[in-house]
Amino acid sequence: MKRFLFLSLLLIGLITLCLDCRAESSDFEKANEKLYYVRIAITACLADAGTTQLDSAVTAWDGSLGKVTATSKDAVVYDAASYLSPQRRLFKATYDISQTGLITDAHNISWEGVEFDATYPQISHWVKAP
Repeated sequence: MKRFLFLSLLLIGLITLCLDCRAESSDFEKANEKLYYVRIAITACLADAGTTQLDSAVTAWDGSLGKVTATSKDAVVYDAASYLSPQRRLFKATYDISQTGLITDAHNISWEGVEFDATYPQISHWVKAP
């Protein structure tokens, strides 16, 4: 499962990098780039805590501190928001995150022309709105 998640994140990262090669990025590309950073932050938080579960599932995470956390065996609390630069903490969407760290849904706040596809939580992503 960890290998699949890692490969999925790697694939999404490569796609994001390819999309960023263009001179201008659309909201679709920016939304998926942000999603990539959110996933990386959650994965790093879990890895540093040495656990496979967050302290709790989270609804509507907006990048703020103290919401997406994982506690290590030594009672050290790791916060996913701390893995994001201050600029990357400015979300144009909120994210629902399962206790296992999967993004199960997202709620668009200000992206234009995109909607979230959570059909498969391991590879959920933003798609162009019809």
